[in-house]
Amino acid sequence: DAMLPRLPTPNAAVLKRIQAQPLDYWQHVGDPLADLLATIYPIDDAEMLLKLIEYEAEQEQPLCLQFLAQESAISRWQDPRHQNELATWQAFVQQFPLAVRLAWQAGGGLRLLSQARWAGAWPGPLSPLQRFMQHLDDALLSSQLPSAETLQLMRLELAILRRDAEAAIGPNHLGVVLAQSDLATLVICLSEEMMRCLEALGVGLNPKQRAGLRHWAIGFGQGLGVESLWLASNDDEAHALQHVLLQPPSALGAPLVLPWLRMVASADTLPAAERRTLALARSLLDPLTANTLGLPHDALGSLWRKASGWVVEKGRPLAGQAPAVLNLQKKVMARWH
Repeated sequence: DAMLPRLPTPNAAVLKRIQAQPLDYWQHVGDPLADLLATIYPIDDAEMLLKLIEYEAEQEQPLCLQFLAQESAISRWQDPRHQNELATWQAFVQQFPLAVRLAWQAGGGLRLLSQARWAGAWPGPLSPLQRFMQHLDDALLSSQLPSAETLQLMRLELAILRRDAEAAIGPNHLGVVLAQSDLATLVICLSEEMMRCLEALGVGLNPKQRAGLRHWAIGFGQGLGVESLWLASNDDEAHALQHVLLQPPSALGAPLVLPWLRMVASADTLPAAERRTLALARSLLDPLTANTLGLPHDALGSLWRKASGWVVEKGRPLAGQAPAVLNLQKKVMARWH
């Protein structure tokens, strides 16, 4: 029992309402218009596909015109009631960009890849899913909200993945690859798992920042066409959705972890980047998920996390640090080599 992820207890009424929905159905619902265009135009690169759709729209092609005109009827990003909290979250991102990146790529993103339905959609190291994740990383760290064109591009990347998976393996017991339920799981990992990982990195969010992150994740989900039922707007709904959507970790994700974390580490200029990134990932995940994904045990992870108050954002201790912090720096430096 100590090895299992410990989710917050959901509100019973909200949990009952969400569990009453036919989850299997939502695992067979994709993004119909994006999926149709990716099938009509069998192009593997989403950027090229989007340019073609834009060209066809100029020629009055109705499906392409409709795709480019699609917008969420009620976007959380446009709601004036949430602007202050959204701005607070975006200010936090600009203050702690590396912490946000690590919380997602070495924490929440790995929790997502531990899900069998997401792991099954990763065909190789150079894939639309990797490009999708890179665009998501860019969107998270940007001082601006993602543009409509960025969201269209990401929808097409997901559509290409669904198309190729169906062509390669045909219908399978997991249902449509990266369908509604999977995108809702992505949103939950973006908000709830990110909050937990930021707390573990020593830069936890205050209530206003937490609300802002949740609004950001909901707006992103709306941009990808996730039904409102699967977008949590408060703690009770978020905890209920975690219980319904997050499945036990799957070993299918294990082969993906090393290439994924090597990509993360490649942007790190400090010594022993790969070892520290792997160790940090283990320290951010629950033991069951970390073991299932095959992350090595390394004491460096806990040291790195404890030191994150100055290492994560500065890469060096600040002037006037307490002796205990300076001693910790020496321990970390010793373990780098």
